[in-house]
Amino acid sequence: MGIVFLVMWPVFYTDNTDAWKLKDNRSRLMISVSGVFAEMYLAVLATAGWALCQDGPVRSAFFLISSTIWVRSFFLNLSPFMRFDGYYIVSDLLDMPNFQTRSFAIGKWFLRKVLLGINTPCPESMSLRKMVFVILYAITTWIYRLVVFIGIAFLVYRFSFKALGIFLFFVEITWFIVKPFYSEIKVWFQIRKQIKRNRLLLFFAVLGVVVFVFFVPWDKNIKIPAVMRSATISKIYPHVSAQIKEVKIAVGQEIKKGDTLFILEDNLLGYEMKIATYELEILNKKYTQISNSENYFDKYQVTQKELIAAIERVEGFREQIQRLTIKANDNGTVKEIARGIRPGLWVSRKNLLAVLLNENKNKVKAYINEEYISLIKNGMRAKFYEESGLNSHVECFVSEVRGIGTAKFDELCLASVHGGDIPVLRSTDGMLKTNESFYQIWLDPAITDNNSAHISRLMKGDVIIKVNSAPLAFRLFENIFSWFVKESNF
Repeated sequence: MGIVFLVMWPVFYTDNTDAWKLKDNRSRLMISVSGVFAEMYLAVLATAGWALCQDGPVRSAFFLISSTIWVRSFFLNLSPFMRFDGYYIVSDLLDMPNFQTRSFAIGKWFLRKVLLGINTPCPESMSLRKMVFVILYAITTWIYRLVVFIGIAFLVYRFSFKALGIFLFFVEITWFIVKPFYSEIKVWFQIRKQIKRNRLLLFFAVLGVVVFVFFVPWDKNIKIPAVMRSATISKIYPHVSAQIKEVKIAVGQEIKKGDTLFILEDNLLGYEMKIATYELEILNKKYTQISNSENYFDKYQVTQKELIAAIERVEGFREQIQRLTIKANDNGTVKEIARGIRPGLWVSRKNLLAVLLNENKNKVKAYINEEYISLIKNGMRAKFYEESGLNSHVECFVSEVRGIGTAKFDELCLASVHGGDIPVLRSTDGMLKTNESFYQIWLDPAITDNNSAHISRLMKGDVIIKVNSAPLAFRLFENIFSWFVKESNF
């Protein structure tokens, strides 16, 4: 008796190696079930202690012991797919010592016969019923071990520091999964001359189907939660922190797309623009002088790089200055101007300036997770289906794909806490936040006869978009590569 580490966890063990010397399988069976019986007795005592004790740490300890033993005995020790008590019990019941090795040999023989058409004698002679059981056991054990070893590989990776975890992960996968597959394929290659022609053709046909499924892109319909509004609400915020110079609008004013709403100014930005322009002029003159001389080749390259950087700097300042003029992105009416907005006031990017309302334009707003965002392009056709089903679907097309995911969520009807499909949590400040990053997609209804249905102020539903998804192999590789890049950050 002693202690052994199983997946880096200490467990007690008893060495019963000499049990095979017993000729009576019932005697070996009693040795196999003795550990399970001992655990069962301990579980019964712990369960009785839990039922009889008052609430407190002692009762909690009894519950932990009893529940752990019951689960361990039924789902681990009695499992015949690993070399625990359950395996030896099955081996003794069938009176087949070294049962797993012998069943694997019969299972491999069966696969070679079915898949390759190789008619070699069965490794052992037994009844048909027993052979079916042994073959099913072998195949089930292979599948079970594949799942368990992959799980153990991830467990070892998670519970070790990253460098060791990655090494142990690949060792686990290579030794317990890749190596057995390679050994069997190697045997198939050695006996390739015995493979029947029709089975070989069938093998290549199946291989072709697998390649076709994994490497050919498939069209698919994706369903994403959405809402349709009969009026488009636009909230106007500054693009940069600056001082309001002019307010060009008033409440109730009709505006058109492209109209100027606010003019901001930033003296520091203007000063930096003047300095950058002055430096650009100096570099232009210097560049012109050097380019006309044959003796300053080294300075020519350095000046050229400095000139390019100066041009980019000036363009950056010019773009920022242009963003100080805020214009309307759509037609509409000024519904509200934020309180206190006046010339001379300093505002930041978080300060609301105004609210515009377009009551003559329907708009569909949908939320999609990052798995499919790369498949959505502007102009793609889609269909909006109302949740109630009272109206026919509305033909739409994608007008805007926002490439930046957002954790904040403002569509209450789509939130899971209000019966929606998007999982959200309520933060300490009362805001709703999604569990994962979602992206916004805006769609415009197309002008068709099918879109003549009455649109209420707000309709909840789903958007169906037909996309040409990437091949399954590419998506699998992309996920693995993304995981590797993420986990390789030491």
